[in-house]
Amino acid sequence: PALILGAGTAAQFAWDEFYYGALRNPNTRRNYGHAARRFLAWCHTRGLELHRVSPRDVGQYFDEIPVSSVTQKLHLSALRRLFDFLVVRHAVILNPAATVRTERHQVVDGKTPEIAIEQVRRLLGCINTQTVVGLRDRAIIGTLVYTAARIGAVAKLQRQHFYDAGGQHCLRFNEK
Repeated sequence: PALILGAGTAAQFAWDEFYYGALRNPNTRRNYGHAARRFLAWCHTRGLELHRVSPRDVGQYFDEIPVSSVTQKLHLSALRRLFDFLVVRHAVILNPAATVRTERHQVVDGKTPEIAIEQVRRLLGCINTQTVVGLRDRAIIGTLVYTAARIGAVAKLQRQHFYDAGGQHCLRFNEK
């Protein structure tokens, strides 16, 4: 970005460290890169120099961009991280994004719908248990429905996690 190039070698090093070194996940790299470039282009069009960006500028940026609160949170996270690298490399003195807040994201609807007992019985009843795959699928779906565990936790289960607790059988989940 032009604002980074104009800020000197320390800023260029911090950008490379932020974008190429720290962001290992390709999706995060793409999203954080887009957010940072968009903000830096916004600053550039207003004639701001990198070391003169203030929390006011970051706040104005979020007031002007027409995106959802979730996207604002992603952009703010990217800017905080970028400016952290710029502070460490002495390209800027303080992180202007550190104190900025975005709109709170509230989910009004979103509760997971409950599956009725009769629906569970029908679902488990239509699985072909004559094959190993069918038995596996029935065990997985039954575990998900009757324990309300997450799919990731069920996928990590091993035989040793199933045990007899003196009269009843239990599953031990190793997760949060």
